[in-house]
Amino acid sequence: MALEDMGSEVLEKALEMGVDAALAGETRKERKRLRQIWFALTKSLPNLSIVPLATRKRWLQLQERLLIDRSECTSKPSLFSQSTLMEESALNMVERGGAGGVETWVARVLIRSRGNAGGGPRQIVRNLLWCGVKKATLPRTYLYDAVWRMVRLWDAKEDRVALLQEELKAILEEVEAPAGSMAEVEALEVMTRVIDQLRRYHEQVSMTLAALDEGKLDYPAQIYKGVEFAWKAKDSEEKEAIIHLEGAFRLFQACLVHRDADPTPLVASLSHSLLQLRPRYPEAIDQIIVPFAQAVYQARLFSTLPPKIITALHRLNLFALPSEDAYILSRQTYDQARATEPPFAWSLKNLHSWQELFACALTREKPHVHFASRLYTDLIADGLHVPREQALLMLRCVGAKSSPSRPILLERHIKDYIWFGYRDKTAFIHAVVQGLTGKGVKDAELALTLAERLSAGMGEGAELEPIVLELIIVNLARSSNPRVRQKCIDLLHRLPPGTATRSYNTVLSFLASQSRANPSVNAEDELSPRQVLTLVITIYKDMVDRGVARDGRTTSTVLRTLTDNGLLDEGIKVLESSLQHDILPKSHAIGRLMVRLALSGRLTEALWVEKSWRQAIKSIVGGGLKENKVWDLAVVGARALVDVKMGEEVDFAELERQTGWVASKEYMVFLRNQNPRLGSATKEGEVGEEKLVQGAQAEDRLHGIESQEGGHLGWL
Repeated sequence: MALEDMGSEVLEKALEMGVDAALAGETRKERKRLRQIWFALTKSLPNLSIVPLATRKRWLQLQERLLIDRSECTSKPSLFSQSTLMEESALNMVERGGAGGVETWVARVLIRSRGNAGGGPRQIVRNLLWCGVKKATLPRTYLYDAVWRMVRLWDAKEDRVALLQEELKAILEEVEAPAGSMAEVEALEVMTRVIDQLRRYHEQVSMTLAALDEGKLDYPAQIYKGVEFAWKAKDSEEKEAIIHLEGAFRLFQACLVHRDADPTPLVASLSHSLLQLRPRYPEAIDQIIVPFAQAVYQARLFSTLPPKIITALHRLNLFALPSEDAYILSRQTYDQARATEPPFAWSLKNLHSWQELFACALTREKPHVHFASRLYTDLIADGLHVPREQALLMLRCVGAKSSPSRPILLERHIKDYIWFGYRDKTAFIHAVVQGLTGKGVKDAELALTLAERLSAGMGEGAELEPIVLELIIVNLARSSNPRVRQKCIDLLHRLPPGTATRSYNTVLSFLASQSRANPSVNAEDELSPRQVLTLVITIYKDMVDRGVARDGRTTSTVLRTLTDNGLLDEGIKVLESSLQHDILPKSHAIGRLMVRLALSGRLTEALWVEKSWRQAIKSIVGGGLKENKVWDLAVVGARALVDVKMGEEVDFAELERQTGWVASKEYMVFLRNQNPRLGSATKEGEVGEEKLVQGAQAEDRLHGIESQEGGHLGWL
């Protein structure tokens, strides 16, 4: 049976019971069913005045409750500027003649229906005036509040009187209010009242400040007027409150020039007014808090103020975080606030402010570790536990701060973390290691030793989690010290094969980069290219033996190392094996191999390398490559060299248009100097030292990265 067939009496009873349940906190699903019942009840009625007064009233009460719930659950201001079913329901009731007896509830729904963003207050005024055009006599106080709400959002520097007159005239035209109608009369009366109020606020403050500028206001009068303005601000709307607060602040600044001045009453009034108004108008009040607190601090008044005012000023500074100026003031006033009687305590009410101040101290470019440690200690002293995320942040920042006090601080906070009994051992050890390794190789060994001790001390053995080992390996791999390098390789064996690929790739990449960056260095701790080759092959073989998955980065690094050492046949074999296992090397590794083959006279093999690689891309990746993403530039550049060596003409402009590859100036000079008819051709398979150097220089020109010798390094 359809709802419409149940009869109006049944629907009214069901609606009444449902609304009562919904107002008591039923689910949203039940509220949607109530809307269906209301629609079924009113759909066929010619006039909503037929619906009993109690039913209409309860229905509007539900709409107001839904709007209140929306304001509590929605954080995006833009959503409050949109029309809602609740607003439409109230307007529909007015349009269909059902507002009689429930005018107040219609106005309450409409006044809550929009937020301050996107012209919301203007739409509220429009809706209220539209109701007047439809013969609904809504209480005038709601229209007055809505107009004030609209005016408050306008810039105080503008002529708000003229702007209000223009805006109300435009709204009356939009709702088609007849001349002399009740809607027009009410709009004009409200406008006159608002304009009078605006002028009175402005004139009072303006006249006082004018007298101050003319020297007609003595010191006692400055204090008296400043206190008066501060107290008036507490009962004012946003714009008027800001006008009064700014006036009071101006008077406070004027008081400071008097010798032996005691502006304590004015400081107290301003502090309490700012505290009371800040939850209502946070953005506007924050712009006054910092200048006011700075003026008090710079006037050296903190030592003379009563404890309650010091605590209020400190709390104001905390409200203005994460502003840099507010943080500096909070740090400067912290000692006085903690020394008050009773001392400023980090209660549950202030815990959010503690977290913001703590985060500001540690997330700066140069973290204030000692100040953060004091905040940490004071929170514990006040009987509260430090939140886990903040405890981990403290460990990371202390570890990253290289200072003589680091061992003491690190020991203290490690003990605190263990004492708090947090169960996540991995996050704890990871935070310690992350901090110690934040500066590179220097403290990586210390991080490893400490991590193993902590893990063993917590009764779970000394074996570390892969995420911790990976962090240490990344840092140890950068070292050129043979002992550290061996320790890094040993750590690779402690990683599970399933998660070790990235760490193996990191070690291989750093090894290959060392020999490439210093190809002729013979220092004690440096590796020669042949030594790097031996290590790379050993680690690669270890990957295969342990069943560690290899990827394109692995093969690219091995190919690069083999190519740098002139082992082109071995490089081709590695490429073939990789493609058979559906592993695609990177473009730069393939381009490097093609350049070496071309300079060795092995042009056919260079073409085969490119063809095999491109075919593998089509079969493995298929259509997975983005058309607008350049992924083969190194191969394109190497193919240009092969074509030149084969005596073909290369149209570089057309090549750039088709592929996006642009040759560097040095590489273009190198290509023009290549002529297969000049000089004796090198037999295939023979690669002398001169060819190796020439091949390296060609790759360097191809990738355009400058080297220490004035040439260009290969693309690492």
